[in-house]
This record gives sequence, C-alpha cells and structure tokens, in this order.
Amino acid sequence: MFTVILFVCALSVQASACGEHTAVYVIKAPDCKNEIACAKVSQAYLASTRLGRTLGENEYLKIRIERTGTPAVVGITN
Repeated sequence: MFTVILFVCALSVQASACGEHTAVYVIKAPDCKNEIACAKVSQAYLASTRLGRTLGENEYLKIRIERTGTPAVVGITN
C-alpha cells in the first residue's frame, strides 16, 4: 500500500522546495495499491474538491507517494 500527500504550491516556490512547510495547501489523499494508481487517483481526488476546482494560475500540484507497511512476501520457501 501507498500513502499519497498532495502539495499545492505557489509558482514562486521551486518544485524541489515544495513540501509541508512551503505549500499553500497540504492534503492527504486516499491510499492506493501502486504508484501509477496513486498518481491517477490523487489527481482525480483533488479535482473532486472545491480546492481542486479553484486552483489559481499561480499554483501547481506536487504529489508525494510513500510506501506504507511491510510488503507481502510471496513464494519463498526454506
């Protein structure tokens, strides 16, 4: 599983500096099963919110995807 954090940052903030302390908004999106699904789901999630429908021309979205928990181990025998 993966956790998704969305950062809405001002265009004046470099992408490498966009994070918890510099974002205009920080949003926890729903968890997902893989990185590609996370990217798709998180954009759709933000678009479904009032914030997503009113993003300004001077703002951009940055998505952070973090692995959560311990991955399952399948097919290993001793």
